[in-house]
Amino acid sequence: ASGRPQPRAPVEAAPSRRLLLVSYHFPPSEAVGGLRWQRLTGIGARRGWAADVLTLKAERLDSCDWTRVRELPVSTRLHWVDQPFTWEQQFERVAERVWRALRQTRRGAATRSSPVAARPAMVDRQQVNWLADRRSLIRAHHVWQRYAKEMAWSKAAVAAGLEAFPDTPPDLVVSSGPPHLVHEAGRRLANAFEVPFVIDMRDPWSLQTHLQEHVASPLWLTLAERAEARCVDRADLVVMNTPSAARAMADRWPGKQTMSAMNGWDDEPLPTTQPIALGGSAN
Repeated sequence: ASGRPQPRAPVEAAPSRRLLLVSYHFPPSEAVGGLRWQRLTGIGARRGWAADVLTLKAERLDSCDWTRVRELPVSTRLHWVDQPFTWEQQFERVAERVWRALRQTRRGAATRSSPVAARPAMVDRQQVNWLADRRSLIRAHHVWQRYAKEMAWSKAAVAAGLEAFPDTPPDLVVSSGPPHLVHEAGRRLANAFEVPFVIDMRDPWSLQTHLQEHVASPLWLTLAERAEARCVDRADLVVMNTPSAARAMADRWPGKQTMSAMNGWDDEPLPTTQPIALGGSAN
């Protein structure tokens, strides 16, 4: 679009390999989750890796910072993926309208007898169960709605990824979450292209110790465990934000190659590391 800053060229090697990154948050999004791979694409470019990025359509973002796009390597290609509107969201809109109408009717007939008690922002997973309170079914509905929304975007990202590489496949597929169902898109694309697959989970998925109150349901735990099992089983490498999280994932999935890559500081020198072989077809 006119007026948007154009990407500037950082110091980078001549691209010899391409990776396909699936990340819901990526520049121009201002979400903190997009900063990690904004930096890593530059590091990869200096080592000959060019990136194609599947990310949320800019028009769907709450706020944009196009100056962050200028920091990307010139070899980076952005592929916008729209957020499909699901029938679950349509149902939610209708239900919300009905609920508001009922509340207005009740307020007209009687006054409130007592204030509503404040709910905790987070719930310990040990306290998550179907009989916690009368909000259990409401939380399960919220979980299913979020799952359907994220899975709809994941499927759209798969279609966009296949379209981006109609002839020659990428050398590597990487998925970066949360939201963690982007890893399902990465799994399917890695299968379609028959290339190595790296999960950059950043934060724990099924191993989360606390859940947001409105999704603190056993259904969330069940869906997370099943989806994580599918994705980790296909992954050649699982990356976490901290060493402790990496150890926890290694214990949960014995034999799976796991490592930590901390966010760190931009002005810290990059440590020397040994290359990791992924399925014998990428370094």
